[in-house]
Amino acid sequence: AAIAVAACLAVSAGAVGALKSAGDAFAPVFGTAETEIVDKIGHPIGVSATNGGVTITADAIIGDAYHYAIVYTIAKADGSAFDFDVNNTVGDGILPLSFDRQDTELGLMGGAHGSSWFYDADSGNNAIQFIEERETDGTLSAGHSAKVVFRDLYYGSGEDARLLAQGKWVLRFDLDFEDASLDLPAGQETTLNGMPLTINRVTLSPLALQVDYTVG
Repeated sequence: AAIAVAACLAVSAGAVGALKSAGDAFAPVFGTAETEIVDKIGHPIGVSATNGGVTITADAIIGDAYHYAIVYTIAKADGSAFDFDVNNTVGDGILPLSFDRQDTELGLMGGAHGSSWFYDADSGNNAIQFIEERETDGTLSAGHSAKVVFRDLYYGSGEDARLLAQGKWVLRFDLDFEDASLDLPAGQETTLNGMPLTINRVTLSPLALQVDYTVG
């Protein structure tokens, strides 16, 4: 049987907001040294939705045939800061925030899994960022569109969670990005638990290393 193994790096339709380059949007994630590369393979989005005095903007997307990452900016419409300490982080710069619900519909057969987290890309402004990384069962390609729904933003966790912003934010945009993957040499043969194994394909992108192989 063929087995695919992937290791990941871990309102109504929105109006167009301020357009941020893919390199600038992903700089806090990949580092500024990769800005030029990300600008070539990523794509700015600039779609926003506002509700409850808060605006959520999809800044940029980067991806390959089975993975994507999207950076969002969240800011209060009146320009004021959110009522929490941005220096109070959990892990490596991760803010203790969560949505009551966040769904991304891609119009693909099958599901998706991955991770997401909040961070503050610039302590000098009132905005915070949210990044979503996913691996999909189906193949992503130009022409697919995304519908992303966010509900209620909270600070903290469990019984101590505090509502920061109440509302529903809906964003729709095209998955318009260059496939950032490269095919590496394949065809190698080895064994796994005493059974012969053949490497069919090895694909590398900024988001994942994917290996397809056949056992038996």
